Amino acid sequence: MKKYLIIIIILFSINIFSAKYIFFFLGDGMGLNHLKLANEYSINQYGNELNYLELDNFSLLDTKSLSGVTDSAAAITAIMSLEKTHNSKINIDKNGNKLNPISYHFKDINYNISVITSNSIVDASPAGVYAKTNSRQEYSTISNQLLESQFDLFIGGGRAFLSEEDIEKKGYVYKNSMDFDLISEKPEIILTSYANNKLIKDSQNKSFYKDSLEYAIKKFNSEDFFIFIEGGRIDHTSHAHDSLSTIEEIIAFDQSLESALDFYEKHPEETIILFMADHETGGLSLGDGFINVNNLESQKYSYEVFINLIENSIDYQNFLENTNLSFLSEKDFNSAKSEGNISYFDDIVQNYLNKYSNAAGIKWSSFGHTINNVPIFSQGIDYGNYLHLKDIFWKIIKK
Repeated sequence: MKKYLIIIIILFSINIFSAKYIFFFLGDGMGLNHLKLANEYSINQYGNELNYLELDNFSLLDTKSLSGVTDSAAAITAIMSLEKTHNSKINIDKNGNKLNPISYHFKDINYNISVITSNSIVDASPAGVYAKTNSRQEYSTISNQLLESQFDLFIGGGRAFLSEEDIEKKGYVYKNSMDFDLISEKPEIILTSYANNKLIKDSQNKSFYKDSLEYAIKKFNSEDFFIFIEGGRIDHTSHAHDSLSTIEEIIAFDQSLESALDFYEKHPEETIILFMADHETGGLSLGDGFINVNNLESQKYSYEVFINLIENSIDYQNFLENTNLSFLSEKDFNSAKSEGNISYFDDIVQNYLNKYSNAAGIKWSSFGHTINNVPIFSQGIDYGNYLHLKDIFWKIIKK
């Protein structure tokens, strides 16, 4: 890393006086220790470091919202609209006024806009690129604003929230998968799942992020673009304390960065890459007097698949026949089953996940978000003497 700068507030901006191409990678819940863990695992398992270490610049962001510990809605508002707000609000300021996210400024100066996520496309972080609402839970409002945005490409989950009829009425091409040979010149909405995508650990498609980014690059065909791509499920696996699934999400997300770096090599004077997080999730710490990430290898199931196994087991004996996890107690199994709605909070789920994390020297301290600083890596930005990156942003809009 060539430069180190502590950013006082969670705001970013882009020094692109002549930049035509902007890649904005957002790892939801992805703290510094998350990246360190994934990199250590990549080195041990695959013999290579992750791509984010190739980026020239490194800074830290303070993630505090007006509510204290931020949620994704307040965080993406601070990032996209350059103002802090209260949790749950998307591009609404502390006084209830609507804010204009920077994506609309880019659209006004004829950039192509793409929103890519492994979550539902109406989840808080992707919604922060196109929506303005008092609550991140107002999915109908968010869906309508997505369609009204007339942005050029959406890729993510969320078939539950958008109908093919409504999509096509607004002039979009609807698809449920990517086909590199059939890229429309019209705006497209590609919904890859009913809600969130499967975790990378559970998916047949390990290259969702990379494939999606390359699809957007090919669609825009060297025209000016702003591409937002979110590693959304990093947050979910971190809430659950699922160390191995967190690693696999980050590695797959980081692989898409390789495509941006390849693009940068061809257009170094015209390209900006931002790779950052919105907040840290889980209070992850590495090293309990030792560290051995290879001990995570034996974890067979993600937390989601493991919960499904419990739900689909008739009784404890049936569960053992299906999983062979005899270190988990019948008492904890019966307790989880009796509650009816099994979640990662249940003792049996945490005992399962902790077995592998503890063996690796990994600890989690929270099921929620934390106020920890998070990283921002970049390529193509000269921070110069600016204290806040927002100070240089408005020069882009006025160029």
